Amino acid sequence: MPVEQPASGAVAISVLELGARVLLACVFGARSGLLEQIHKSIRLHGTERAILMLHSDCGAYGGLAARFRGDAEAEAAHHRAELGRASEVLKAAIPGLTVECFFLNFEGAWVVEEGSLGAPRTRRPS
Repeated sequence: MPVEQPASGAVAISVLELGARVLLACVFGARSGLLEQIHKSIRLHGTERAILMLHSDCGAYGGLAARFRGDAEAEAAHHRAELGRASEVLKAAIPGLTVECFFLNFEGAWVVEEGSLGAPRTRRPS
């Protein structure tokens, strides 16, 4: 699971394979390892923002065809909910950290807006 340090004090956490699942996992050791990396980035680089991303047709989630039977809307709703839960876990673990969530599909990138767990809302990034 790559964690890299982009410009402007943000840590980009790729959840394309494991990140959201790790943050949501019951196995605390795996979650704490990821949180330790984020804390380290905050200490060393003054990171103030985390970016969580999931993409369509992700094999780690079973893929669009197999898991969601080709229903792109059901897949997007599921991934938005996963991002929302992962964001809540991250914010609870590191108060004050700004968390931005993105869902990427074959049409582009979509911002998953705060509070979208009940009724997922997305918008194109500005």
